Amino acid sequence: MEREVLPGVESGVLAADDMVELVACLRRWEHDGTWGKVCD
Repeated sequence: MEREVLPGVESGVLAADDMVELVACLRRWEHDGTWGKVCD
């Protein structure tokens, strides 16, 4: 994620609708515990 998505977010290249999808995905990961498993 950091190598492929983050540069697009930081540079503003990622389209607005893609940003919405990305945020929704991260929120799902946080809600279902996936994010915690990845960050541990």
